[in-house]
Amino acid sequence: MDPRSVLALAAMIGIWFLVAVPGTELTAEGRADLVIVNLVAVCASLAGHGLLELAAIRNHVHVRKIMQLRRRADANMQELARVHRRLEETARTDPLTGARNRLRLAEDLRTARGRMHRLGEGLGVVALDLDRFKQVNDLRGHLAGDSVLKAVVGAIQATIRADEGVYRFGGEEFLILIRVADATELRAACERSRSAVSGLAIEHLGNRPHDVVTASVGGALIRNADLAASDDEWFARADAALYAAKEGGRNRVELAA
Repeated sequence: MDPRSVLALAAMIGIWFLVAVPGTELTAEGRADLVIVNLVAVCASLAGHGLLELAAIRNHVHVRKIMQLRRRADANMQELARVHRRLEETARTDPLTGARNRLRLAEDLRTARGRMHRLGEGLGVVALDLDRFKQVNDLRGHLAGDSVLKAVVGAIQATIRADEGVYRFGGEEFLILIRVADATELRAACERSRSAVSGLAIEHLGNRPHDVVTASVGGALIRNADLAASDDEWFARADAALYAAKEGGRNRVELAA
């Protein structure tokens, strides 16, 4: 039963008792005073109970508001974390092609060095350069050249594992880091990248005799014994192999000695 109903019933019983039940100890005036006191007490109790209920309602409303604010704050924190991750990713990505940039390259090389030191894995450092790419811009415009670069990055990424990477190293030069065990695996990986580029069949009449966009590729096999060398020394080895591929007729693969 509702506490207010209980109080009202008790008040009615008390007042009835004072009015209806005869007694010799109380005068009529005294009975009237007791009735008034009883009514005042009951009214005060009912008012107090009402105030407690009102306070409870207000507390409930405050708790709901606090919970809503907390949920909103949690959502804002999640959104902030998402934006922060996106900014970090953007800072490490080439805005034109979506390839990784030099900042990400430096980070990934540190990771690769640690893995090589712990596990003794081999690393393939691959330099890939698009053949006579300047003529794409000259003949078809820079927008067409940008489209070619984006398509090339997508084609290369399709040939490597998810934990390997392609990096934009210059205008039309890219670097690829791959996990390989030996020179045979390195050559096969380089050939896949070269083939993926020519397989796009993007017209390039300035690139005779192929008439499509092609790439020259140079690969360097890095082993534990090479850990003392700097990143630039690794790049120089891959670049020397790339230069040999260019000198050998382009659209081909050469490995560093």
